[in-house]
Amino acid sequence: MILNKKLFLIIWLASSLSALAVLPFAFELQKSLLQDVPFSLPMLTLVSGLQSAVLFAIVTALGLFFARRVGFKMPILENLLSRSGEKIEWKHFIALPVLLGVITAIVIVLGDWLFTNMGVAINVGDAGSSIPIWKKFLASFYGGIGEEVLMRLFLVSMLVWLFAKITKNLSPLTRNGLVWTAIVMAAILFGIGHLPATSAVTELTPLVIARGIVLNAIAGLVFGWLYWKRGLESAIVAHFTGDIMLLIVLPIILS
Repeated sequence: MILNKKLFLIIWLASSLSALAVLPFAFELQKSLLQDVPFSLPMLTLVSGLQSAVLFAIVTALGLFFARRVGFKMPILENLLSRSGEKIEWKHFIALPVLLGVITAIVIVLGDWLFTNMGVAINVGDAGSSIPIWKKFLASFYGGIGEEVLMRLFLVSMLVWLFAKITKNLSPLTRNGLVWTAIVMAAILFGIGHLPATSAVTELTPLVIARGIVLNAIAGLVFGWLYWKRGLESAIVAHFTGDIMLLIVLPIILS
């Protein structure tokens, strides 16, 4: 029980702070829209922070509930909090998620190139070339932490729990088809969830919608697999790495 409370507090605090970290980047992207908002930036930041704190309190609590019921793990956090004394192989833990994060970012850029040749002129890695690097760096924490808590800890865990209830399966994580169905559904919703941001910079045509869903779903599949096989922390590291590559590293290399 104490371990669960500590896990909740750490994950809730980290995800709430990540939602604050993305605000400088988001405000920069929506600078023209913010001119018509009848609030000052400090007030808008406060309101956004409170809303995020409430949202992440709910999804963290539910996510941990569902994850516990079906067997998803947070091995690094659980090890550190339980003080079991078991040595953590940090190189082993970090290597695969970082590698998959880099590969995923490259695949997304290549996919974006294909969609660009089909007439969709949106640069995935650019995300506003005039935005300072420090704002992009902070925004990557929301992708890595906040989105993984929402999409993997909460959504994937809930879907697996729901499917397990429907199929009366007592060990759902051993059923590849069941888990993959949840991962794919969450990945598609992950792509759909990025469409509002896309609509802020271009018209949502069928091809633009397809691009947004496909490219983001690729990442969702990778992060979902890592969550299943390696734990939430691995999905967070991979997502953070992928965002750093897309927002900072690859734009510099390709410019």
